[in-house]
Amino acid sequence: MSPADSTWLDLSTQPHGTVLIQYHQPFAISDLSSPELQDPQLIMFIGGRAKSRSMKRLGFTFDEEVSHNTVRLHLAPELGKTTSPIFLADCELHDNKQLKQARTYPVPGSVDHRILHWHKNIPGGFDVYTLANIVYTKLISPFSTVVCLFADDLEGLNAVARLLASWLVCFRNRRTTRVVTATSPRVIVLREWNDLENGIFDEKLATRSFMQELRNQSELRNREQQERLADHLSQQDIDRLLDLQFGDIRVLAYTSHPIDAGLMTLKDVHFHLRRLDKSWISLRNRLLQDSHDIQERRRQQQMAFSAIHLQALFNSACEHIERDIMTPFNFIRASRSANPVPSRFAEYLSAFLKETPQKLHLSFNTPIIASALALDSFPPNMHCKAFP
Repeated sequence: MSPADSTWLDLSTQPHGTVLIQYHQPFAISDLSSPELQDPQLIMFIGGRAKSRSMKRLGFTFDEEVSHNTVRLHLAPELGKTTSPIFLADCELHDNKQLKQARTYPVPGSVDHRILHWHKNIPGGFDVYTLANIVYTKLISPFSTVVCLFADDLEGLNAVARLLASWLVCFRNRRTTRVVTATSPRVIVLREWNDLENGIFDEKLATRSFMQELRNQSELRNREQQERLADHLSQQDIDRLLDLQFGDIRVLAYTSHPIDAGLMTLKDVHFHLRRLDKSWISLRNRLLQDSHDIQERRRQQQMAFSAIHLQALFNSACEHIERDIMTPFNFIRASRSANPVPSRFAEYLSAFLKETPQKLHLSFNTPIIASALALDSFPPNMHCKAFP
């Protein structure tokens, strides 16, 4: 897939409002060997130049390291035919200085222009950076297994802490459940590190320091909003959101410093190159393992969707974000969009129970009702997974 064909999401302005442009080509399930059986994972990469260089060194892309200021999507090389292929979301939507005029027109089944109706009601509107982060948190993150943020592209670790603190505001009204908690994406903050100058990177120390800064930034943002929000967050609420909505947060380092071959022997240069390759391989394996761990949790919670269902649910999420950013996207309600629960369901159930003697309720009515509810609760083609 060419870089142009991999554009997945973009923001633009039109006379009738702010528009989220969704391109369907990158999410083409025809690229998968068995889309009805495979349950894809999604890893987000948020950043700029350092992100692009790192994705290339990690073997996740072969594209040129050029800015695109959109969200691109493609399959990880050599992982498309596995039982759980990995999609990579290359996110640079936040790098736009201002909204641009749309250069494409809606094409049914190929390109959708989704007007963000809620944006019209916001005095002055949001800037592009804020809109991009709404797309990241409200639309892409719920489908992701791992979210990677590149600190060197985002003005440092403190700036990333401020960014994640702002994400908590987006998550504050999400109805947290055990299922959501168990399947939240893992957040990886990546920073460049030169161990020749700074010594061995200490992941635990860096993560502990970052988490403290994140809590400080969350508390600061919470105080700023207390005057506008009656239900302001307590410190306990902040800690709960940090633990539940981000799942796990880690600060990792990558090495990309140049080699001054003039100060090294040929043997030293070869050793250094091999060491660099090993560090990137180790980082790649770490990201893949983290993504696999979250996907395994989702399988246990029956939240690992087939490629066909993942595509349909993401389209539903795009429709949802057109109308509403306050209410969280409801996967269950979206899966029942073509088969909604009847408004008079309780009446129908009561009428059915009245048609049989009470002594048959346990032996006859209960199994019938339980069976009907179980079969009705799954979308088409899902029963084989629930009832193997």
